[in-house]
Amino acid sequence: INNSGKLSKMDRALVLTVIEGGGGGGGIVSLISITYAELAAAIAGSTLIPGQSYLLSDFATIYDQPDYDAAGVPKVTVATLEGNPEPLVLFATSVNTISSTVISIAYPKDQLQYNVNFNSTEWMGAPAKGRITLRIDDMGNRTDYDHRVVLFLRYETTESNFDSVNDNGNASFARVTFLGSGADREIGNFLDDFAIYFNEYSLPFLLPNNLFLGNCNTNTFGPLCMNNTFNSACTGNKLLGGTQYLILGSTCLNNTFGTGSFGTLSNNNSKNIFGRDCDITMGSSNVDHSFGDDCTISIGTNNNKQTFGSSCSITCGDSNTKNKFGIANNPLILGNLNSQNSFGESNTINLGNSNSDNKFGNSNAIVMVDFNIANSAGSRNTLTYGTSINNNKVLNGNTLIFQDMCSKNNIDNGCTLTLFLGSSFNNIKSNNLDAGTFTAALVYNNIGAFTLQSADFSAASHVYMPYTCETFLKDTTTPRLSYFSAVDVLTVVAPNA
Repeated sequence: INNSGKLSKMDRALVLTVIEGGGGGGGIVSLISITYAELAAAIAGSTLIPGQSYLLSDFATIYDQPDYDAAGVPKVTVATLEGNPEPLVLFATSVNTISSTVISIAYPKDQLQYNVNFNSTEWMGAPAKGRITLRIDDMGNRTDYDHRVVLFLRYETTESNFDSVNDNGNASFARVTFLGSGADREIGNFLDDFAIYFNEYSLPFLLPNNLFLGNCNTNTFGPLCMNNTFNSACTGNKLLGGTQYLILGSTCLNNTFGTGSFGTLSNNNSKNIFGRDCDITMGSSNVDHSFGDDCTISIGTNNNKQTFGSSCSITCGDSNTKNKFGIANNPLILGNLNSQNSFGESNTINLGNSNSDNKFGNSNAIVMVDFNIANSAGSRNTLTYGTSINNNKVLNGNTLIFQDMCSKNNIDNGCTLTLFLGSSFNNIKSNNLDAGTFTAALVYNNIGAFTLQSADFSAASHVYMPYTCETFLKDTTTPRLSYFSAVDVLTVVAPNA
């Protein structure tokens, strides 16, 4: 801190002794004690001594505390607070300038930048004594303000849970940015610049109002992140910039949030990636998801490894795993225990519980109820599946309604198929089959490429035999069904034979 840049020590009389000098000798550099008012006058009058170190004896951080009403609008009047005195060592670079790099007497290991020209607060216009514009503390936490002193408000939302930035009329507390102490002190959090955008974005406050509530480490905030709250033990999360009003529960690890995303995550959510401008509501213990941009997300607990495209509206129950969803699924509603499904783009999907290994093509409107397993659908289908439909494959352009106990079906292109409660059918191929009433259990049928309107097979006793049957039209209105019998005799019968 002396004029040769050598290391020195200071005694109680504010005399610095050089302990790393040149030529084997030591030296003594005296600090000149100065108040902020005297410093301002010296700068204005160009009476500083170039190369001289000064002790700004009465420095304290003075700031307007960010505070918002219930609608999120900055209050007209907010508290202007002053921290404890923290004398700073300054270095004059000319008769009217000082170096922005300063040293704190109280925290000599901290790296500090100081703006001497900040002489009134931004919102209330209260007198100030300069402003710390960079603080990297001894634990490696970095902000563009004095995070050892500044207190941020939070209002109570539920009993003993303080995570609302907006004043909801409940009790409040005020805490420093990094609340941890002792073994729970935060380490290595990087909060990028905020105040430099004050004029460009017409921000109300110079302070970003982000809060970490203990043992939160190595989180990274991009520029313009504000009004975010991280509960205890949140580590390794990344906010890419412009993220506001994000609340993380305890032990949320290694999540990434795109620009402009916001919402609430409960405890123990990890390794999730959110795109830009996502509105997030997430329960506990959800791991390894990927969401595109502009998604509206509501997810329960214990969901894992799901992938969602952009512009999705998502409601997902509990314990859904390894699903993949395309772009613009709106709305997408999943029940519980849906696993390893893959959905194309622009789907409107409502899945019941326990649907597994399904694949849907593009532009589908799909409703599935319980226990549908290993289905595959092509593009532009409208599908309604009943319970316990297994191993079906549906290709392009179909409009289908399936209900109970249907399994191992293969349905060709261009089908319009309606199957009613109690149906059981296998290996069905159909083209433009409309409103078929299949209340008897159909087994091993092959319905051909003909237009049949409401053909009634319920009385067809041969359908119960393990024959492959083909439907056709005898004329424009008369349906017939053909099959080979057990002795290889081709048999043609009416549908109700």
